[in-house]
Amino acid sequence: MRLSCLVLLLHGLFCAARAADHPAILPAAPAELLPCLPSPPEGWKLITSRGENLLSGWLATEVVREYEFQPPAKDPGAPPLPPKKTFVRISDTGYWQEGKGTSANAKPPKGAKKGGFQGYPMVQSQHEGKMRSMITVKDRFIIVVETENQTPRETEEWLKFINYDLLKRLPDDGPTVLPQPVKMIVVDEINPAQSRTYSSYLNR
Repeated sequence: MRLSCLVLLLHGLFCAARAADHPAILPAAPAELLPCLPSPPEGWKLITSRGENLLSGWLATEVVREYEFQPPAKDPGAPPLPPKKTFVRISDTGYWQEGKGTSANAKPPKGAKKGGFQGYPMVQSQHEGKMRSMITVKDRFIIVVETENQTPRETEEWLKFINYDLLKRLPDDGPTVLPQPVKMIVVDEINPAQSRTYSSYLNR
């Protein structure tokens, strides 16, 4: 048992070292990351489904979906129950080390708990009826799941809805130099008219 734990520890340290040495690459496009987000469960409404590139020292990609569910009143004439809300964000840092300062490997904020989920490092915190879970995958992807008016078990179900397999299959190689200008992409699945592509320059 102790030997198995030691092997797992050494393997984790080895993987972490390899990830730290990985050169920064161009992140996945928004259209590649969006399918990794959960589809709305039955009865839930999809409020936001959006992805975009961000440029600050290096190119990153961020995709977000927001969901809402209105529970039925327990009794006729009773006041409506507060809606349940979920926010899910996946960020692709492209292995850029400075872009991972808020990852689950960083020091957790006061009151937060460090742990793991399906083998990935995770930080969880609670505040005013909201639970926030932050998971790091491959020292590259940062997943944030925020739930409101939901139980810890419901929150855990949302964590399971992430398509981790698809996320891990995204290529780990790619250009290590930013083109000039940088192609920026915005994808809005709820309001397609808001989708656009434009060029930007990174000022160094």
